[in-house]
Amino acid sequence: MCTYGVYNVAMSMLRTDIIDFILANLETHPENIVAIIAHHFGISRQRAHAYVLRLIKEGKIIRTGKTRSARYYSLTGNIGIF
Repeated sequence: MCTYGVYNVAMSMLRTDIIDFILANLETHPENIVAIIAHHFGISRQRAHAYVLRLIKEGKIIRTGKTRSARYYSLTGNIGIF
C-alpha cells in the first residue's frame, strides 16, 4: 500500500495550519514570528522563514526593516501602523 498520498494530505494540512497560525499571531509577535512558528511546530527557523517569505510573495504580509530589526505585518487584517 502506498502512503505517498496520505503524506501529501498531511503536509498540505500542516501548511494550512502554519499559514493560519502565522496570520493569527502576527499582530502580537511582529518581531519574532519566525522563532514562534519554529518552536510551536517543531520545525527549523529556516523552514519557518520560508513560510513567511511565501506569504510576503503572495502579498498577504509585509516586512519592514532588515535582519535583526525585521518586523512583519499582515495586509489581510487591521495592522494599525498606517
